[in-house]
Amino acid sequence: DGEKIILRGEGDQEPGIEPGDIIIVIEEKPHPLFRRRGQDLIVNMELELVEALCGFHKVIETLDQQSPHDKGKLIIHFNVKFPELISPDVCPQLETCLPPRNECIIPDDAEEVTLREFDPKTHARRPGHGGGGNYYDERR
Repeated sequence: DGEKIILRGEGDQEPGIEPGDIIIVIEEKPHPLFRRRGQDLIVNMELELVEALCGFHKVIETLDQQSPHDKGKLIIHFNVKFPELISPDVCPQLETCLPPRNECIIPDDAEEVTLREFDPKTHARRPGHGGGGNYYDERR
């Protein structure tokens, strides 16, 4: 975006006057599916978990219906959608077909905590409370 193409000496031409340059400035319009990075096209694609684990077929129509490797790379960024909840009854079946979990050795002096959702908007720093540090550094 903003790339300039200069055609030297191709401007208005009159006898006895040196012709000027033609300058073309390229402005890229946003596309609903693709982003450009240099010669490459980037597309974000959402996948269901079953597609990510078991395979899938999808059609991606390029901008000019040509093979993208003729001009650059087609880079696909996959975003895997995980289910909100998996029934505990299904977990043993999943564990039989997935790689084993890594063993975690917990030190004797470790503190047990419970994770909960964090919304940065509702926990934004208040003015005058400094900008550095971690959320857990300040007791509220």
